[in-house]
Amino acid sequence: MSAEKSAVLVTGTTGWIGKALAAALVEQGENVVGLARRACDVPGVVNVQADLATGAGLEKLKGMKFKVCVHLAASAGWCSLEQGLEINVQGTRRLLDAVAPLECKKFIIASTISAIGTGAPDHPPVKVPFPDDHPYVGHPWPYALSKIQMEQLIHFIAANERLSQPDALQRNDFMLMRIGCVMTDPPGVPRHLETAIDEDFVVRRQSLEVPGSSAFETGGICFPEGPLAAIALTDMVRCLLLAVAEQHHPGVRAFNVTGLKSFLAEGVTVPQIMKHWYGDAVADMDFSHFEAPGHEQDAIYDNAAVQKELGFFPQIDPFTAYAKE
Repeated sequence: MSAEKSAVLVTGTTGWIGKALAAALVEQGENVVGLARRACDVPGVVNVQADLATGAGLEKLKGMKFKVCVHLAASAGWCSLEQGLEINVQGTRRLLDAVAPLECKKFIIASTISAIGTGAPDHPPVKVPFPDDHPYVGHPWPYALSKIQMEQLIHFIAANERLSQPDALQRNDFMLMRIGCVMTDPPGVPRHLETAIDEDFVVRRQSLEVPGSSAFETGGICFPEGPLAAIALTDMVRCLLLAVAEQHHPGVRAFNVTGLKSFLAEGVTVPQIMKHWYGDAVADMDFSHFEAPGHEQDAIYDNAAVQKELGFFPQIDPFTAYAKE
């Protein structure tokens, strides 16, 4: 690593997205430091092994300089409440405390579309398409709770900075990326999709016929929105690269990052899925966007902000690509 050049810190570099991002950054000529519990095998990455659950190893960052921190490390969707709070919330706080003194003023932080806490039929979304700042609605899922609390932590830190830093340019730039259901680039068998996707890579039609169908359940978690919001790995990495290159913007911005279309079988519409799953709870919801011709399968998460501010438009349509197989 070049001693005179600040690095990009990527956490979670043994994970699927983190490893791909680290490789792409190295290819661009960036100094890259990867932080994870285990060393990653991407050539050119300087490995720092640390545990966000305890903070052990974070002291190894001292003496380094970072221009950007991309925080992807997390406890995953099946975590316990204790794991989610300790790693996703407290672990993020420990990381920021360790990195903030190292000249880093820009943090790109992986949140999730799950952070809104929808899923169970009695916890519907507030509106569709879901905005970037859609509030948490309370479905008792530990992962969702930990991620919305992590987002709230970032807003808390930024609010303190506004009080203590009169010069806006001295404040940190926080990007909260509400990431969709990342999947393998086609062709190939998709990975990281929920069980609402069947062997033909489409939302199961029978789920429209049987209320409470197990097609929308994963380990007791009901979250129909997740598999509808698929995005290919290459697109997700490209979005993160655009975020790394973005000019400094003090404060907090939240971005939905999903595909441009919902991952639905031909002829199935977003209103059908939502009304089937949530029933009377969405009887008065405005579905006019999805009822307009040509928009029946549009993305259920509003991606306008990431398109406008980062210039990110997904280039891979997962359904179309797999349908051609």
